[in-house]
Order: sequence, then C-alpha cells, then structure tokens
Amino acid sequence: MLITYSVPIKELTYDRIDPHFWLESTRRHQNTLAKMKKTGINIKLLSDCADEINWPGRIKRIPARRYNGTPFLTASQVFSSIEQLSSRVEKFSHNPDSRLSIPDEECILITRSGTLGRSIFAHSHLDGCVVSDDLVRVSEPKKGTSLEYIYAYLNTEMGFELLVRRTNGSVIHHVDDDTTSLVQMPILKVHDKITSGIQKVNKLREDGLSLCQQARDLLVKELGLTEILTNFDKESHVNGGLQTFTATLEYQRFDPSYYNNLVSTALSELALKSSIVTLGEVATVYTPPRFKRQFAASQHYGHRVMSGKHIGLLKFDATKFLSSKMPKIEKYILKKGTIVVAGSGTIGRVSIIGQRRDGWAADNHVVRINPKDTLIEAGYLACFMENEHGQVLMKRGSYGSVVIEIGEDPTALLRMKIPIPKQKGLMKKVSDLYTKGQAKLEEAYDLEAETIAELDDALKACI
Repeated sequence: MLITYSVPIKELTYDRIDPHFWLESTRRHQNTLAKMKKTGINIKLLSDCADEINWPGRIKRIPARRYNGTPFLTASQVFSSIEQLSSRVEKFSHNPDSRLSIPDEECILITRSGTLGRSIFAHSHLDGCVVSDDLVRVSEPKKGTSLEYIYAYLNTEMGFELLVRRTNGSVIHHVDDDTTSLVQMPILKVHDKITSGIQKVNKLREDGLSLCQQARDLLVKELGLTEILTNFDKESHVNGGLQTFTATLEYQRFDPSYYNNLVSTALSELALKSSIVTLGEVATVYTPPRFKRQFAASQHYGHRVMSGKHIGLLKFDATKFLSSKMPKIEKYILKKGTIVVAGSGTIGRVSIIGQRRDGWAADNHVVRINPKDTLIEAGYLACFMENEHGQVLMKRGSYGSVVIEIGEDPTALLRMKIPIPKQKGLMKKVSDLYTKGQAKLEEAYDLEAETIAELDDALKACI
C-alpha cells in the first residue's frame, strides 16, 4: 500500500530527508511531546536518564568448540527462555571480547538490526554467556528515573517509534547508542507505578526461569545423565570430526543421523535408572492440517494465535487472531496441559500451555502432544524433551532436505524414546517445578503487557 504525506520545509531541521524519519506517526509523537512540555511535563533525552547507553561496536568473534568455548547468543536468542540451554546453543566463542559481556548491574538489551527496537531486561540465566554486538546496552539509571520506566516507555507505541525513527543503513537498517540517546521521554506521574509493575515482571521471570532450571537439574541428577553434547564434541574433535559406528536398521531409515553415537549414548544413559517407552505409548501427537488463515479484528471475534517461532520466548508479539467462524477452528485451539513443539524450521522448541494460554490458537507448524495422565506427567515430559537427551532423540526423527520438519508426519515423534524414572515420586517433583515455572513466565508476559498498556494509555491521555 502506497502512503503519501507532505512535510513543511520549515520542519526539515534535522538534516534528514529520508521518508521514514518524517512518518506522520512520529511527527505526531513529536507534536505530543511539545504539547506536554508546554503543560509542564518534564521531557528528557534518554542520555539524561541513564549514564550508560553503550553499543560495543562491531567485534570479530573467534569461533570455538562446544567443549572449550563460551556460549554465544545472537540478538534474537536473548528473548528466549530456552535458547541459552546447552541443548540449544550452537555458537561458541574463544576468549570473547569483554565488551560482549552483559553488565553485572541491571541492563536493558535493545536489538539494533534486523527486527529493530525490541528490548528486554537481561536476566540471570544469561550469566556465563556472551551476547551479540547487535544489542545496545542501557544501564545505570540517573536519579529521578528508573530503568524499569525506561524499559516500559521503549515498549510503548511512542517510545518504540521514536527509537526506530533515526535508523541508518541503506539495506539493513540499524540503530546505535547515539540514536538511542536522542530518544525523548516524558516523566509522567505514573512513573513509580510503572516501575513497580516492571519490577514484578522481572521477579516473576527470574522465579519462573529458576524453577524450570531446578526441574532440569533434578532430572539430570537423579537420572544420572551427562553432558553428552559436550563430550561428543570433544571426542569428535580428537578424531578429526570423523564418526564411525555400526547400527541395526530401524523403520527403513537409512540416514546416518538416525543412528549416530549421540543417539546410542543417550539411550544407554537413560536405561540406567529408567524404563524406556515410546512417546506413542504415553501420549497422543497431533498436528492440524495446513489451512487458509482467516483472521479476526480482535480477540472478541477470534482466538489469539501463536506460531512455532513464539515457543519458548519470554516475550513476543501475538497480535493476530484466528476468526471463531473459521471452518474446523476447534482443530487449532490449544488447551491447558498440552505440550507444544516447534515442528518446522527451528525444530524442537518446547513449552507447555498453562491457564493463561488456554483457548489460544496455533498454526499447523506447532505440534500438540497430550500426555496420558495415568502414565506420565505433562511437566516431566516437556522438561525431558527440552533436555540434551530429549533434543537428540527428538531431532533424530526429523526429515526434509531444505526445510527441516518433525511434526507434519507424527510417525517419528511417536517412536521417540521416553524414560520413565524408577525412582518413586521423581516424575511428579520434576513436573511440579517445571509447570510452576512455566506458569510464572506466562504471568510475567501478561503483567508486562498490562503495565506497558497502562503507560501507553497515560501517554495518550496527555494529548
């Protein structure tokens, strides 16, 4: 759709003639800020609100092996509750530049390229990792302004659009520390209330991540599991990257990845303190058919929809709604207790649907796994599938030469090996910890959205 608008010559005062800079929405926000200032509202530049607004610059990363490197996370991975796990990290850095580390104090991370302007508070579960130079760091708030308020403002319509207004780059647009410093921010009376709300969000997030990690640690410890990915990487490096193994063919699978040493090691370790069953014995697996999307204008007329890329993210924009009048809509509705798995593209992301996501919809790239309650606990199953051993055994059944798939044909997933602990009560302990952790992450997501909406409303009320 072509959008046209005019800009008076007298307003061209920033030496910027790119159309994006003069979008009507950003000009409207600038006019709103001018009106606020006339009414006595304090308007500050972001550089006057935080002592540290830092972009480390482009830094060359020296790749390393898994067994001797530091986990390196891309800008998109810091938004995930699972991408920093050993089972998911794919990039490692040798003696990484200290500028890629996250500051010890509270810090906001802002994406500076690709999907511009997304922000998140750095959480403790990023400790031990280094993050991409495609993130601007904001920390050390000055007196009178909290980092939580800055974070909430940058996530409002006004804050976000003013942040990405000063992009640079002809092909890939970027923001940096200088453009971030120039964002104007009004200090409203709701400052303390918004600060308190985001503090609660951060606490819920930390608690949720901690509970999920406790569940994983308990599972690994009691089943006697080792870091098979690290050990395998070390052995593979010693052998020049060459793997040799023998295997008995199963299910007419001739691809070596189905039988490699990782798979055999995972299965042998699981058998020590567990009885092994297939996923099909303890759960049902369902992927709805491909469909023509029929979207609704709001949640009053449909169901909020998530896709595979949203699974495991701490925050994401689920802004689309599948119409309630869409044929066979019931096939796409999610229910509490269902385990969801990304079945296409970046396969293997796992989460469990809690009370706050009950009634949402998901597309055909999301695999639904419904545990049989008398045989296995949902939280335990999701936790295992997230673990290194679970990821290895799940991904061995993937297929597709260009786009990797795992769920459209559920046959391979139904054959996935699942450990049933011999230790009485372990399954429930792991499940309870994991389920409570996921519930807190869902609550944090909703509370953040509510807090940002409250600040958005306060900004609009000043017009």
